[in-house]
Amino acid sequence: MRVAFVSIDGMPDIRVEKEIMVVKRLGHEVYFIGPYRYTSLIDPSMIDSRHVFSARPCALLGIEPCRFMARRRLSRILRRVRPDVVVAVNIKTMGLVAGLADHVVFDDHEFYPNLAAFRYIVEKPGGLVDKASGLRAIQWFSEKTWEALLESTIWTVSEYVARIYRVMGGRRVYVLRNYPSRLELESTVFRELGVDRINMCFIGSYNTMKHLGIMHRRITEFLEIIRSHPLFGEKLFMNMFGRGRLFGDEKGFIHHGFIEKELDLLEKLTHMHLCPIPYTPMPIHDYYSPNKLYQCMAAGAAPIIVDTMIEAVKEYGGRGMMVIDSYRFEDSLREIIEHALSMTGEEMNSLRREAYRAVRTRPWDSYEEAIRESIEGA
Repeated sequence: MRVAFVSIDGMPDIRVEKEIMVVKRLGHEVYFIGPYRYTSLIDPSMIDSRHVFSARPCALLGIEPCRFMARRRLSRILRRVRPDVVVAVNIKTMGLVAGLADHVVFDDHEFYPNLAAFRYIVEKPGGLVDKASGLRAIQWFSEKTWEALLESTIWTVSEYVARIYRVMGGRRVYVLRNYPSRLELESTVFRELGVDRINMCFIGSYNTMKHLGIMHRRITEFLEIIRSHPLFGEKLFMNMFGRGRLFGDEKGFIHHGFIEKELDLLEKLTHMHLCPIPYTPMPIHDYYSPNKLYQCMAAGAAPIIVDTMIEAVKEYGGRGMMVIDSYRFEDSLREIIEHALSMTGEEMNSLRREAYRAVRTRPWDSYEEAIRESIEGA
């Protein structure tokens, strides 16, 4: 079969690369349509052919004639490629693909505000999210587009979102969480670390915080708390992996910059003790499984999460994690920092080893049968 991945966001994309890895293993041809810079995880030769395609913001917002022209360009590429199945990556792409292919898999692996199911959520009274932002992202969807979306095969990241799609009328919905692949897991070896120096890490672009403030508000708050600790810069350090410098060259912050290759990032994470993921406590956590959580666990860095994320990671039973009490966020976080600083080397490495082992119980490759079934039955 000829499988075409269409993505407005383009490459690199770890999730899409893991999907391509499995599709190739199943013996299918793979084509990529969208902006392309490089691949972060897989060998580029896994992609049989690449076709450059992009769409202006006006097209993604459904403004005519921008949308019509973008769909016409995409239609021409699809006629040349002649795919048996089209995988539309994320809601913006699905809005362009709908109606252009007979067999579509909708890969919805982003969280708010691009989540298609957000249309259902915003209609619920008392929602704790920015309704206006979510509606702007999808309000231009025609009924035909929604019908095409719900008739497609849907891949999403959590059972919570899958239930929403089923309520909306989706019939073929598969949950594919962002577990690390065997390639990632086999590339990392657990590293025993001393506790004379405690290394925490943050993974992500700092500019993202400006656009996803409702998700990341607690990240800057966390960094302010940690930098005020008396031992920050002496025993306690924060390693920043991403573009930009949130706190410049301030003592205690170590900037590694953006690391293009996934396996290079994982190797650096093996030197980290703890990986805080302090998203704002809210029900939206049930929507997604962030890559950074699994990246840290794969490398043996124990995650620090907010208790509202427990449902999203329940398969691990809390193993190898430190949990912030969302009702006492600041005090609870300070207590966790103090506890981490007081741990012996044996205690710290035991916690890290639990995280390292837990994530290996569910590799991405376990989804091979679900991907085969959904691709061949699309």
